[in-house]
Amino acid sequence: MGCELQSSCQDTQTEGVRLQLRSSTDQTSAIVVSTMMEAWEVVRAGLVADGTVKDILYGLPLPPNKIDDLSKLRDELAPYGAVVRIMVDHPDQVQYLEQYESQRKTPELWSVFVKVDSGGRYAPVSNLHRGPSDIFSKTRRTCAYISLL
Repeated sequence: MGCELQSSCQDTQTEGVRLQLRSSTDQTSAIVVSTMMEAWEVVRAGLVADGTVKDILYGLPLPPNKIDDLSKLRDELAPYGAVVRIMVDHPDQVQYLEQYESQRKTPELWSVFVKVDSGGRYAPVSNLHRGPSDIFSKTRRTCAYISLL
């Protein structure tokens, strides 16, 4: 089917993550975390250094107070060729990234998943409409800092 599993990680189960990602039939190197502690535990356990984990999605919509933490995590993963991805579900989150990166000496590109409300009301605003303030329009205008997935 061409789909790749992205395993969810719990902060106390790093050895379980290794087992989930490497099975006898297939393997993946992508995980989803919901806390910074989970992400850093994966790093401390050596799962990034040994190549088990190459892709970490911070699977909650981006709060502005986590951008610096996620940037530090991204810097830690970069020497191993690993990537940190973030999720946005509101145009304001794109603005937070713009503000953060515009103040850096060397702005970086963020790999972003856009959470789409397709009618189930799981996102805080309906972001399927097309208008000047919708999340897709806002994200396209900030392409200097964002890579859409």
